[in-house]
Amino acid sequence: MEPGDAKNREALRLRLMGLGDSSLHKSYYPELQKRLGELERFRTLLDRANDAIFLVSLRDGCVRYANASARRYGLLLGAKDLQLQCLPLKNLLLGGNGEGVDMDRILAASAFDSGEEGRCVLDLFTDEGLRRCELSVSVPETSGDVHAVLILRDVEDRLAAEDRLRETLHQVEEARSRTVSLTAAIVELKDSFTGQHQRRTAQLASAIGRHLGVSGGELYDLVTAAMMHDMGLMAIPTDILFAPRPLSEVEWLLVHRHPLIGKTLMDRENFPSSVSVPLVQHHERLDGSGYPRGLSGRHIVSLARILAVADVAEAMSSHRPYRPAHDRSVVLAELAAGRGGQFDAAVVDACVALLEEGFAFAPHPVEELSQG
Repeated sequence: MEPGDAKNREALRLRLMGLGDSSLHKSYYPELQKRLGELERFRTLLDRANDAIFLVSLRDGCVRYANASARRYGLLLGAKDLQLQCLPLKNLLLGGNGEGVDMDRILAASAFDSGEEGRCVLDLFTDEGLRRCELSVSVPETSGDVHAVLILRDVEDRLAAEDRLRETLHQVEEARSRTVSLTAAIVELKDSFTGQHQRRTAQLASAIGRHLGVSGGELYDLVTAAMMHDMGLMAIPTDILFAPRPLSEVEWLLVHRHPLIGKTLMDRENFPSSVSVPLVQHHERLDGSGYPRGLSGRHIVSLARILAVADVAEAMSSHRPYRPAHDRSVVLAELAAGRGGQFDAAVVDACVALLEEGFAFAPHPVEELSQG
């Protein structure tokens, strides 16, 4: 044997142990003890984590490591010895259906972000009973056996709070819907023409909104504003509302205040601005010729632009005490004349398309409002 062979073999052995060539000139045992101490501190940190951490082999589905927090789950409840010795994961985690949870089920339920980390929520038995737990799974690149790092976090309290919040919001929206329906009914009791106009305007505004891609909460706000857009007229004397004659300048000034009166009532009941602003702007015009504030262009919100067109189209299509209903061709001509000037061009186009397709007003309340 060459004199250098033993030295080379020792250097190779040390490199395989991760100690390096520098250990040839000193005892490598202190360095080994240092490395073992670092591993022990690292394990202690993992055991102090609130989340349960598992290292699972994807080759056989067995657990290679579990930290102390893993004792909270399934068949590990109260376990003192976590030297698992390759026990299958399904023998350690117990699902809400009473069956073990394996990696196949976790991977199938997980939605992966950019293919790197998957997340899902499963019902698992813990030391506090059946709880909803968020599972995060990742598969780091390693040589040899492929392992998955599985992190479990109890999210039952957070999800329960979110459930309560959703229920509260649902109750608030139901109360808001009842308020809107009651207000519309009161308006209709005093003035059937205004009440029916509001309902029909809401139907047309909803159809225009959906045609333009408005949906969800925004569509609900549009319908709400439409159902109440003329409630301020209830503050106007009846003899002015039903006057079978042209109104005087003073009377018109009074009528022009009804959007402001409506907004004041909405603000008093804490309706959101997403409803009150379209309501107060439904008589504004893009060219600045509207009222009550003479707004123009970008100062008029999108829902108010829809409501303005629906309001005019419905009013012209319906009978009034001072005139009969206009023919649909007259309505279309009026909208075309205001397109791009008084009215938003895209909204007019949507309304015209609906009317030409035979849009018909229904006798029942608007679906979007009744459903919330």
